[in-house]
Amino acid sequence: MLIVTNTAGFPRQWTAADGTVGRTEVARRAPDFLRFRSDPGAIFLVNCAPLLLMELALRQRLPLRARRPLIALDTVFLRRPYTIAERLSAAAKRLALRNVDFFIHYFKDLSGFDHFYGIGPDRSGFVDFKANLWNARVQSARPDGQYVLCFGRSLRDFDTFFDAVEGLDYPAAIADPRAAAVWQHGSRFTRPLSALPANVRVIDDDQTERSQATALQNARIVVVPMVKGRLVAAGISTILNAMLLGKCVIATAGPGVTDIFDDQILSVPPENPAALRAMIKRVWDDDDLRRRIGQAGLLYALRCGSEQDFYRRVIDVVIRWRDGRRS
Repeated sequence: MLIVTNTAGFPRQWTAADGTVGRTEVARRAPDFLRFRSDPGAIFLVNCAPLLLMELALRQRLPLRARRPLIALDTVFLRRPYTIAERLSAAAKRLALRNVDFFIHYFKDLSGFDHFYGIGPDRSGFVDFKANLWNARVQSARPDGQYVLCFGRSLRDFDTFFDAVEGLDYPAAIADPRAAAVWQHGSRFTRPLSALPANVRVIDDDQTERSQATALQNARIVVVPMVKGRLVAAGISTILNAMLLGKCVIATAGPGVTDIFDDQILSVPPENPAALRAMIKRVWDDDDLRRRIGQAGLLYALRCGSEQDFYRRVIDVVIRWRDGRRS
């Protein structure tokens, strides 16, 4: 079996859990994928590359061309449409995505995906994501820290965080939003930096794993507020990284939070500063709660394993889908 993917870190030779043996070829552009369409055992796996996925999906319709199974991993680019232009764009994407055979997600709540893009459970599978800071992992919860940290960039709701912490006696922090370019990733950040709450400081962020690890390690609480109506697990990477460092995480309820975590995380309703404020106060003052949630999250992140463990899970999901399709 051959998996053709745009993910460079994918294992080149692999053996699935059921004993299936295969290899991987890395392809960057659609023509690179299509060089392998004559291989009857090839499966195309596109990871978080919207333009590449759309091009391959449209090429699936071309006549007189061998068609190979097309699988999408992490379609985080799909957003809830609000304006007329966004609805028209969503309708066009929905048509193109009919040509994708299978979708692998990091979340289980597919109601929004199904409603707007026709991607339901019949064409979907779930896989646990992984923390990127594997080498910085700890062995027990780390409930102590200097500040309440709001971290991440995609679909983050900084406005709610600022409203929640304004006036609190606790120090708070965010990573430099200019380095993360949060405004380009669908985040709500309408305050100028000169008008942030007095207890919020901006910490340096050079977008490296080391910088992220330092920010998370120094946090007493990690908050991952996300915008209302999101369809995807936008904060899953930050959540798992914080968990791997033994931190107690508060996140916005929705896909990638309340559909996959139980006692490993604390959740609050979207765009509700009062609820977030109350949760921050409760957690800051309760050492046992921070330790308990941090330990449960750490065990979850450790079970998810490293990047290579993640790729093995993806391979197993692909094999199960292929076998189910054959039967």
